[in-house]
Amino acid sequence: MSKKPSAKRYTTMSGAAAVTLTMVAGLSLAGCSSNGSSQKHDSVTVALPPITSLDPTAWQAQILIDQGTVLEGLTGYDKNLKIVPKVADHWTVSKDGLTWTFYLRKDAKWSNGDPVTANDFYYAWMRMLDPKNTSAQLWASFVTSVKNATNYHTGSAKASDVGIRVINDYEIQIQLQTPNYGLPTQLALASAMPLNKKVVEKHPTNWYLPQYFVGNGPYVVSSFKPNGKIVLTRNKNYVGNKKVENVGNVQTINIVPAPSSPLQAYKANQLDVVQINNPSDFKYAQSNLKGELHEVPNYDVYAFAFDKSLDKSPLDNPLVRKAIAEAIDRSKVVEALSGMANPTDVFGPSSWTPTKYQKGIKMNVEDAKKLLAQAGYPNGKGLPTFELYTPTQNDNRNAVLAAESVQQQLKQNLNINFKIEPLSSQVYGDYVWGNYQKGVNPGYMMFNQALNWPSPANADLGAAQGSWYDFHYEFRNYVGKTAIVDHNPYSVAKYGNPDDKSKGISWSDWVPLQKAYEQDAKYLTDYRNRQTDPDIKKYLTPVVPYSQTWNAYVQRWKDAKTDADKHQAWADAWNWVGGASNSGGNPDGLDIQVWKDQHRNQTEYNWFVWNTKEQFYDNDAQAAADAGKLAQSIIDNAWMVPLYDSMNTYLAKPWVHNVVANRFAWANFFQLQYLTVDNGKDTSG
Repeated sequence: MSKKPSAKRYTTMSGAAAVTLTMVAGLSLAGCSSNGSSQKHDSVTVALPPITSLDPTAWQAQILIDQGTVLEGLTGYDKNLKIVPKVADHWTVSKDGLTWTFYLRKDAKWSNGDPVTANDFYYAWMRMLDPKNTSAQLWASFVTSVKNATNYHTGSAKASDVGIRVINDYEIQIQLQTPNYGLPTQLALASAMPLNKKVVEKHPTNWYLPQYFVGNGPYVVSSFKPNGKIVLTRNKNYVGNKKVENVGNVQTINIVPAPSSPLQAYKANQLDVVQINNPSDFKYAQSNLKGELHEVPNYDVYAFAFDKSLDKSPLDNPLVRKAIAEAIDRSKVVEALSGMANPTDVFGPSSWTPTKYQKGIKMNVEDAKKLLAQAGYPNGKGLPTFELYTPTQNDNRNAVLAAESVQQQLKQNLNINFKIEPLSSQVYGDYVWGNYQKGVNPGYMMFNQALNWPSPANADLGAAQGSWYDFHYEFRNYVGKTAIVDHNPYSVAKYGNPDDKSKGISWSDWVPLQKAYEQDAKYLTDYRNRQTDPDIKKYLTPVVPYSQTWNAYVQRWKDAKTDADKHQAWADAWNWVGGASNSGGNPDGLDIQVWKDQHRNQTEYNWFVWNTKEQFYDNDAQAAADAGKLAQSIIDNAWMVPLYDSMNTYLAKPWVHNVVANRFAWANFFQLQYLTVDNGKDTSG
């Protein structure tokens, strides 16, 4: 491990990311000639997915304009996707990496003229963490690494226990439970934006409507129609950080629903910047619009991945999985995409540092046939037809084309049959990024993993996704059964159902929970003490001692004035002891933590160690070796077969500049505040 930094002053930090939806986006100008060469341009129109609200605690299309355009955080992205100070002037980090102090500029203003202070950030962050805010997407925020933040959100700690402190109006301190050297990047995300407390509390459900909206970004909302047109205009009170570039020269940004035929709209001069996702459109642009075509490599990987089915199947045999991996020609997959990607057999593009520690499984059809025969399925005889889950063509045409190429190759090379099953975006997302699902049949899925934001903890570029669900059958059977129902069935059998409102009112209902807590806490403490790696030991040390958490639940029960409150205290304690982690960043209950520790095989333990250690490094390069080991183990076991990394391909009129093509998850464009047009009035800050 590298030496941790001593307290430092930071004014800039490399790395940037945001999650953007897979969509078509474009720009059109107001009142210009068809070639855009003679008239003044001061307005652009951007096509984005439907936006229903601007609440930054959710993770929907609004993040494209929340983070940096209408709201501005302590840090932000510049137009080259580097993290720079925004409302923060600088920050310091303690030697152990746990305490970060941010010093705000004193000239930052809200659009109503109010000063932007540390209290505005504290209010927004605690609003997200409020236990009543059940829709908040904590996973897409820095708060999951903040001391006691998750405990407060789940009801086992008080607001005053959360590791966020306002030192004064222009100084705010964040105390972490474990090091998180990607914190400045995460503070550029929508979830870290400040909010104007007076406006939000006065209009809690629609504070973002034009008649109420108060923002601190370069633009304000001057028109808003849910799922329709949104108009952004320059914020006359905006004061940017004078040390960095903050905004371009566009006066008005119109946001409209994306057209069904983006290339045609672009050719008709209805759009000025548009992402190209269709291979046929890409071919046309290569031949006819070469000077306006741009390609930027994304930081992502598309893979052919085991689908996490709970059923036993021949795919549990590593020889079958390795045969499949060796029978796929990635170059043919990319040909099916008309070259809109780069073939890869490792987790990451060639520029990604951890790839130097990886060696992919190369195509070798003859060896693949031998492996399949060795597994007992010569020429595919005896194998069932497997499922191949994909998005729909409307959601991701390229993923479907890639799936069809893989399907054809495996049939031709190994006589293995796959049935392609397109899934709606919501269901497909649950299959890929959610926990185990009901009704998943043995097979594979087209898996896409891109960075939500860069940090040492994400250096494996999605390989960790292949380790989170513990693939060997005993593991996935246990974990799956806790995930496909509302409540862990093993805990229900031992402690009763937390949905039963009569439970927890009598202390007798607490006795089984208390006994389990005591046994689990002793086991987990002993397990932690047996670890030899100091970082693993630190990771396994609870931020709040087990006894303190338990006593807090019991005290809530004792203080409860109603039976309903007594039941709720018991139900929350039940979840802490026996609950399953299905979403929202909540950890596994103690019972599940113990079971996993007792049943991990050596490979799965290694995954846990490598993935955990990544977050204890203070830069991506230092994390690369462990990230590479994790990725290589997933490759060697053929749970995931990397196929290609994609390109962000778009068209832009010659007079439009500083289009920020997002290289990270969801691709497309964001950071609209940097848009610049020729002949526009220069009012950059």
